[in-house]
Amino acid sequence: MANGGLIVFGDAPMRGGFESFAGRDGVGGRIRFSGCLDHFEMSGFPRQMHVLVLPTRTVERYKEQFTHVLIEAMSAGVASVECSLGEITRGVEEDGFVFSDNESAALVGILQVLLDRFSLLGRLSGSRRKRAVSEFGWYMISEKTHAIYGRILSGKNAGYGAEDE
Repeated sequence: MANGGLIVFGDAPMRGGFESFAGRDGVGGRIRFSGCLDHFEMSGFPRQMHVLVLPTRTVERYKEQFTHVLIEAMSAGVASVECSLGEITRGVEEDGFVFSDNESAALVGILQVLLDRFSLLGRLSGSRRKRAVSEFGWYMISEKTHAIYGRILSGKNAGYGAEDE
């Protein structure tokens, strides 16, 4: 939000409670609950953000992995704060922030650092954008895909992992 507010994407059983809490705490006017959006509705949001927070958590039958929203945020030069699950942290490395699953105090601490050092976002924005192009741009993806097909057709191991790079 242009006024420095918060946009919450998605729906969950606790959404009503969060909306009530925000209203009681006096910040309801600075928080927008967007609900679930499809891919096409989401496309313009990264350009409105300073920071993307991805506070996922592991549940019994699901563990978040690398997600496309991280690449979209990187492409828009948006800094990110991400939970350290699966491949999610691969999108952060030296130009973002990571907190552990179920460590809300760590998330709050990171967000406080970003509020206190707002100029840090400008530096992170440039490095995120460059990284999106160099690692996830169409040229790079086509090169990686071509290499995998080349290994398959040559009979070499077609697996993708650190030992293959």
